[in-house]
Parts: sequence; C-alpha cells; structure tokens
Amino acid sequence: MRTEDSPEGRAFESLMALSFQAHPYRWPVIGWRSDIEQAPVSVAAEFFETYYAPNNITIAIAGDFDTEATLDRIRLRFGKLKPAEIPRNPTLEPEQRGIRRAVFEMDVRSSLLAAAWHAPKSGHPDGPALDVLSQILSDGRSSRLYRKLIYEGELALSANGAYWELVDGGVFYAFAGVRPGVSVNKVETKLFAEIARLRDEPVRDQELVKAKRQLEVMLVTGLRTNHALASRIGREYATFGRIRTLAEQLEGIQSVTAADVQRVAAKYLVDDKKSVVHVVPPAGEGS
Repeated sequence: MRTEDSPEGRAFESLMALSFQAHPYRWPVIGWRSDIEQAPVSVAAEFFETYYAPNNITIAIAGDFDTEATLDRIRLRFGKLKPAEIPRNPTLEPEQRGIRRAVFEMDVRSSLLAAAWHAPKSGHPDGPALDVLSQILSDGRSSRLYRKLIYEGELALSANGAYWELVDGGVFYAFAGVRPGVSVNKVETKLFAEIARLRDEPVRDQELVKAKRQLEVMLVTGLRTNHALASRIGREYATFGRIRTLAEQLEGIQSVTAADVQRVAAKYLVDDKKSVVHVVPPAGEGS
C-alpha cells in the first residue's frame, strides 16, 4: 500500500534500485513483492534468528526512570539470548559514470519526476551543508523549487528534496509531482535548472540565514517528547556509533557558509552522475 499503490513509493523504490547497482541499498527494506510472496515460514524464521540477535539490537530509553532497575529488566529480558554471527555485505558502491534513467508506467492522472545523486555517508563533514542546501531548494513555500515549479511556473503540484545520510553512503534526492497536462520533461528541465543555479551562484544571505534557522528549530522541537528523544538517541547510536550532542549538531548547522552550499552542490549534484525516474500514465493516456 505504501509502495505499489503510491506513485511516490514506486518512484523511490525504482530510484534506489537505479542509483545503487552493487550495494544492498538498492533493495527495499522489506524486500520485493516476489520475495514476500515466495518466502516460506522457515526462511522468515532463519532471518529472525540471524538478525534479531542481542548483538544487533540498539535499545534507547528516555524519561524519568531508575537506571539500575531498568538495566536489570533489560538483562532479564535480553540477557539469555544468544549472540549471532551477523553477515555484513562488504560491497562498496562503484562510482557512477553517466546518467541513469528509468520510466515506470502506472495508473496515474499525471506524471511524477524523481532524481537522485550519490552523497556522503553519515558523519561526513559535508552533511550540514547538504542539509542547508535541501532547505533552500525545497522546504516550504519560499523555497526555490516551490516558487519556480509551483507558484510561478504552475508546472507542478508538489516539490521536495532532502539529503538522506546512510552508514555506507547517502543520497540527495528531489521529487516533483507534475501538474496534469504538463510535460514531465519540461518539469525536469526546470528542476535541473534550479540545481544548476545552486552550483553556479552563491545563495543569498537571507536564504542562508532562514534555512539554518529552520533546521535549528526542527532539531530542537524534534526533541520535545520522550518518544522523539529516544528515537533520536537510538538512531544516532545505530548510525554514528555514538550519540552526538545537540550542541554539536547545532554548531554544524551554524558553521555552514554560502560558499559551503555552493561547493557541495558543485561536488555532489553533478549532471552526469544523476539517476532519474519518470512515473507516467500508460502510453497515450497523459503527459
């Protein structure tokens, strides 16, 4: 329901499979439909025994609790579980050489454009600059993609993008929902023109300050509940191997300059190293 019934889900699944040719990041987390349909109970049990082991678990607890009593309960529940040999895929994704394209036909009223570029892995010093870049490009009604594609050009119904950091290598992606009757190729031209502007021109001071403030606010307000705090702690430890302090993360955002944004755009958002997916209506039924 989240993937095969959704143009965005189909596009993202296709985009990851197109962007990563060797690394397991090309596979959906729950597998392809054929994996699910054909996996017997024995395969599911083997998978569980292999990966749901105590040496592959991160537990994060937030709130008002007694530390020793809580640790005793964790030891009681998990202490008797046997560690497992966790298989790790050592494959590194080779450098992309040339544009990759895919077209996926689906029963939709209008087309969807998705694009991705390889980006650095979690913890890379360019991460904060890519986060700021994504804010400037596609966050909110004053963002560049919203103004050019939706408000001024009236070419798209939606536009968004983000830097997604992963342990072995991230992606920077951008999506645009094409307005009915508009060519997906026209939207693609306009979207990539905005990417080129980021590479060729320094961002304005006002844009930079606003994007950094938005990221700071999201970071702080995202820690207001115990659930959110525990989720961030667990994600930080599982991804980085340590928990970054709020001060460290804020400092990373605050240190980003206009030159940094232009530099990472020129370094990572390269024309001949992108992957592009069009989700379109069946031939003869739309743009």
